[in-house]
Amino acid sequence: MNSNAIDTLSSPLKLRCGLVLPNRLVKAPMAENMAIPSEDNLPNDKHLAVYRAWSEGEYGMLITGNVEVDPRYLGIPGDISVLPSALDTPLALSRWTAWATAAQASGTPTIVQLNHPGRQSHPFSGTRSFFSKNIAPSALPLEFPGSCVDRLAGKIILGTPKAMTVAEIDTLVDQFTLAAKLSKAAGFKGVQIHAAHGYLLTQFLSPKINRRADAFGGSAAARLSLLLRIIASVRAATSKEFCIAIKLNSADFATMGLEEEEVLHQVEEISKAGVDLIEISGGTYEKPLMGASREGPAPPRQSTVAREAYFAAFAAKARVAAGKDVAIMLSGGFRSRLGMAGTITDGSCDLIGLARPTCLEPQLPKSKLLAKEVTDEDAVVKSFKIVGGWWMKWVPVVGLRAETAWHEGQIKRIAAGKEPDGDLALGLGGLM
Repeated sequence: MNSNAIDTLSSPLKLRCGLVLPNRLVKAPMAENMAIPSEDNLPNDKHLAVYRAWSEGEYGMLITGNVEVDPRYLGIPGDISVLPSALDTPLALSRWTAWATAAQASGTPTIVQLNHPGRQSHPFSGTRSFFSKNIAPSALPLEFPGSCVDRLAGKIILGTPKAMTVAEIDTLVDQFTLAAKLSKAAGFKGVQIHAAHGYLLTQFLSPKINRRADAFGGSAAARLSLLLRIIASVRAATSKEFCIAIKLNSADFATMGLEEEEVLHQVEEISKAGVDLIEISGGTYEKPLMGASREGPAPPRQSTVAREAYFAAFAAKARVAAGKDVAIMLSGGFRSRLGMAGTITDGSCDLIGLARPTCLEPQLPKSKLLAKEVTDEDAVVKSFKIVGGWWMKWVPVVGLRAETAWHEGQIKRIAAGKEPDGDLALGLGGLM
């Protein structure tokens, strides 16, 4: 027998910009690693195929995987990136337009996640030379947790970044703005500005990483100024109807040297800046909560609601700080219809972000979560187990990347017209 959970999840939501989402389930961003460096990291047929599959799943919204605003600095080699000449390059604009069309083929509004990895840019990614340094607010390297293998890998692979000049910060604002203009021109309904998971904008927000003494550091207001400037520039270059979302870290802010009070103040100021949606997620390379695996479905009991959502307690506080006009999306840990609906009805959030479950069940809302013929007891996400991945717990950062690659493999299977493989084995050979 079904509860009223379906009614909760299937109710539409109108964002401040006027965009109407048909329901509360959002396909959240994930690493895809499908762009081809020799083709300027443009969207390709694989992106079209997988987003067309997701578009048929009856999500309330799709948010794309990472699109890097500077082609010199990518998180991974297969990230989509934005060429400086993209708006004036017919091939680039046509590829982006085809991508937007495929993603919204069934009427699902789609927004593009825009990012710059900063000091987390992989040296084998992007158009910069191998020996050039990453960039960051200050010249501070990552401090990887875990084993000596993790720490050594971090030092060798990422190294110590160089502090950005003011001119480089000005260029960064222009890059985010250009990417938003390209997204709008292609037909996407908005963008999500990535300020979580330890990437560059997160680095500026963090007093632990941002040691600057100029207009972009030294105080809470100064550390937030870059993000607010990007929001204003994107809004001015697009329209009031264009959705602007922000992705923020949640209860793991202490690892970034932040107090909860400052993070909630950031939420309040970002809301005042005129954004439409704030996604609460969590984790950094130094404390990778966002990649923690949770194998198997959660039991569909009301008692699971609190523990299904990783960051629900902080999201409830952010909900208050943001005010009633800004939607809060919560991502991470959801495994059952009842858990998702319960988090909305208790006021913690307005939207549910679903990421890794969509790799195994690309049409999850249509086939299960919103399907009236599926009982609450059966409306849970598909179980998975990474066979042979036992070694990951001994090398957590390397293991996290391997687990991410496993999910990327599922996305590529969908793009190839194949069924996801929930029993795919991943041993040491799975890294090759």
